[in-house]
Amino acid sequence: MTHTDDDLSGLRDPDFLAIGLGGTNMMAMLWTVAMGRRTVGVEMRGSPFLGVHWNIRADFYHQLGLIDEMMLARYGEEGVPTRLGARFKLAELFFSTKTVAGDIIADSIVDGYDTERHIAGTIQDIEFIDDRWRDGVPTRHLTLLQPPAPPTQPDPAQIRRSLVDVLDGPSTFQGSASSVLILLRRYLEKIEEMDIERGVPPRVRLFLTHRVVATEGDGFVRQPDGRFAVRIEQLKELDYAGRFVRVRTPGSELIDIGVPELFMIAEGFRSTDAERLGFMQEDVRVDHADGRGPVVAQADFLAGLIEVLVGGRLRRRIASEFDADGREYWVRQIAVGHENDPEVGWILVQVPDFKTFDPVVAGTVPPGTDPKSPEYFAAYEQLVHDYYMEQISEILELPAKELKKIQMVYGPKMFSLVERMGESARLAVNGVVAGDSFGNGHFLTSGGAMTAMVGHGAGLLDYWQARDSGASPEEATDALAAKIKDDTLAWLHVSATEYTDAHPINFGADRIRQISEATRATGSAGKNNLIDSSRRQRHSLLLLNPSDWRRPLLRAGKVFSGRLPELHVVHPALRRRPRTRRNAQVQVTFLAASLSAQVLRMIEATMGQPGVQVTLVSAHPATDLPERIRERLASVVVCPMVTDGQMVADALRARGEAHVAPDVVVGVESSVQQAVRTVRRAFSAGGESGMMQMHDPVAQREALVNAGIPVPAYAVLRSLQDGMAFAEDRGYFPLALSSGIDDTGAVHVIDDEAGLAARLSELAPSDDHPVIGAAVLPGRESELAVMCIDGIPAWSAAARCSHTERELRDPTLRAWRRIMPREVDDPADSVTRQMSYRALRAIGMETGIGYVTVGHPEDGARVVLSARLLPPADDLFTLMRLAHGADLYRAWATCMINGVFAPIPRVAASGIVYLRGEGEGARIVGVDGWDTVREQFADVIVEAAMPSIGTDAAGTGRADGWVAVRHAETARVEAALSAIEAQVVLHRGE
Repeated sequence: MTHTDDDLSGLRDPDFLAIGLGGTNMMAMLWTVAMGRRTVGVEMRGSPFLGVHWNIRADFYHQLGLIDEMMLARYGEEGVPTRLGARFKLAELFFSTKTVAGDIIADSIVDGYDTERHIAGTIQDIEFIDDRWRDGVPTRHLTLLQPPAPPTQPDPAQIRRSLVDVLDGPSTFQGSASSVLILLRRYLEKIEEMDIERGVPPRVRLFLTHRVVATEGDGFVRQPDGRFAVRIEQLKELDYAGRFVRVRTPGSELIDIGVPELFMIAEGFRSTDAERLGFMQEDVRVDHADGRGPVVAQADFLAGLIEVLVGGRLRRRIASEFDADGREYWVRQIAVGHENDPEVGWILVQVPDFKTFDPVVAGTVPPGTDPKSPEYFAAYEQLVHDYYMEQISEILELPAKELKKIQMVYGPKMFSLVERMGESARLAVNGVVAGDSFGNGHFLTSGGAMTAMVGHGAGLLDYWQARDSGASPEEATDALAAKIKDDTLAWLHVSATEYTDAHPINFGADRIRQISEATRATGSAGKNNLIDSSRRQRHSLLLLNPSDWRRPLLRAGKVFSGRLPELHVVHPALRRRPRTRRNAQVQVTFLAASLSAQVLRMIEATMGQPGVQVTLVSAHPATDLPERIRERLASVVVCPMVTDGQMVADALRARGEAHVAPDVVVGVESSVQQAVRTVRRAFSAGGESGMMQMHDPVAQREALVNAGIPVPAYAVLRSLQDGMAFAEDRGYFPLALSSGIDDTGAVHVIDDEAGLAARLSELAPSDDHPVIGAAVLPGRESELAVMCIDGIPAWSAAARCSHTERELRDPTLRAWRRIMPREVDDPADSVTRQMSYRALRAIGMETGIGYVTVGHPEDGARVVLSARLLPPADDLFTLMRLAHGADLYRAWATCMINGVFAPIPRVAASGIVYLRGEGEGARIVGVDGWDTVREQFADVIVEAAMPSIGTDAAGTGRADGWVAVRHAETARVEAALSAIEAQVVLHRGE
């Protein structure tokens, strides 16, 4: 304490006794003195040391200003603490427009050594990162908000009476908890010192290494009227056998404080002093809207202080994590710093409930390793550290390997948040419990500090004002206890959204509305199922201690004082590590069985990537290539059998050592996929893939069925003989003329028996090359092109088809269309999209564009008709290009070469109508209606391919001409397509 042991003046029977000197009770003491009363504070932990950083509402600043005013009004200049010969102003040292923020030492500011800085920093950047998955796709929404302007001076009129309003308001300041607490502590100490020096009864007495006597009946002594007298003892703190212990100072005497009019216990989470007086807390329950009803509001976090210049930034992130069964969990992260201070980077990371950090499960220690052994503990710590670095990398946008080189002062330390609250804050006739000792909510909001200091602490102002107005101590205490509970309930009410909503509460209600509008978040977690068994297992691995801020473990490294990188627009799951480049170049080998228009476009898009050198492997010589492509290729390797991977690899090696091995091997045709796989293995160019399944329709269909994906009924056809098909599971059976699979097991593939026979003969079913015969379902079809990175869907685009593949073979069909509406849910809603993503994963999709056809039967069900790991046809690329206003071939190449893809918004609707000639004959002999339609829809028609007179007519199932349209409104596109179908007629003849 700040006085001699025999100087106990002003101690007995104080007006207010504060047991625990955190923010709650120190604010309560300041209000008590400002109201002309005498106060005593008891604390066993010495000077403030809490290492966390607080986000502080402006109300706290205004309250400090009111205390300054009240102290001056009541005591005059001579009764207020001084600093550098002038009045000590709490609000001015906390924040002032005349000084600046930065790397501070709070005592240097209070003592006057540092006259250029104040304690708090302002918030200059407010950022919210929403990295939750939407409909099976990792989606990033970034919201950058205008920070609140700090007040230029304290204004008591701006202090809000409702704590819900305080907590719903935005954070305005940031500051180290210890610095803020030191400011309050030094002010109280100066009052005590000046009063003792002047020889007047001290208004404040502080006992800073003391506690209420722990022996039952000796610390809290019940009086006949029900009030309690309090006795305290001085402590000596020891670091004994690796842990802190406190014992009574040898030879010291008990100190009798007497009977205070009011005492308040606020000693942090779980107060043994409050429990001695019968106080109990109960778990708070929150309904996560997942069908299980209310569950305990609990979450685990990793906290760390890393020396990165986060600066005056409040950055929040919410993201999706998935357990082994694919269940989704929302986890939250926060990064806060201090204005102009590169050594403050407090980052808290929520740990999903399914993660255990079990070294045995992770394979870092052998089974049977003693959990109490150093080896086990070291492995556990490494798992925690690596996970923390991976997670903070995603909120700071700095690579984890670079973060591991930066100095850490504290952590990562795991601790558990369990919301708890007591039934009543009233402990005794003259006693209450407050702060976290009464109840606690979600700490990511700094709601605890604000509830305690702005709410509970200010309850003493109300208490003394009520007493001055004639209320009895009992009446004023009842009102104080009610306020403490109401304030805590307000905190819990606001905190509940941190478990069930996506939006952070300390951004302020107005900013939350902006985030909601930007992300269109639903607000309810829904899928956030808690796995209590995993949490219990994690807790059994290492005891969590939420108050262990006194054992920092310094991890030496550098201080990062540069600007943080700009927030990336692409979700972290869609950003792979850059490929290793040789001399800033990527060697790409492109396998092409044909030189179709689409293949050539893919080659051009690949060559357009920065630093890419393309080697083309084809059966065609270089002279068959267009000049614009031939001149830009690094080389052309002629291989007679591009579909033979070993032959391709041998041909590449035969070029000699002067040629560099490929970094990337690609091919976009089904026939070359097996070869692509073989060449990748031969040159260690990329990972394994599921491309083999593309060549095996039976394996593909079985993979879909095994993944639980609905598909049409089907049979595996092994041969065709005398009008009978042979299926492995039912032998020979008749071919059907009706739709579907009938009771006899007959399979319908196309419309007529002759056509079926021809089709099966073309496919040549055999034991080595079986064919899938699938039921044909009436209804419509949709096509989805899905861009994936490492198997994760990054983006999709869907088109409606007016006719099925079976109907397109009808020679009487004159026109059909594809349309990509402006509305992304048409024709593929979230259920259809997710089913398509699952289908691609089931058949081994990795990186690139996959293609899924989905049937929409008339009964409203959805079935996957086919799934391919290859890009869709050229015309679907055309639709995507028109609807999204982007070069999708280039986007594909960027994805394949660099593993990066930024989702492209849809800006318009697009469509293609296909036209087939009418009549008999092998040539197009006339075109009617085209000039009229082209003039009528000049604002919509963007591309067309009308056949010239005399052009050979296309074969069965193919179009003779097509027209592409584009418009911002889907209805306008549909009207144009209908008009073209109805009015444009192609005539066949000889």
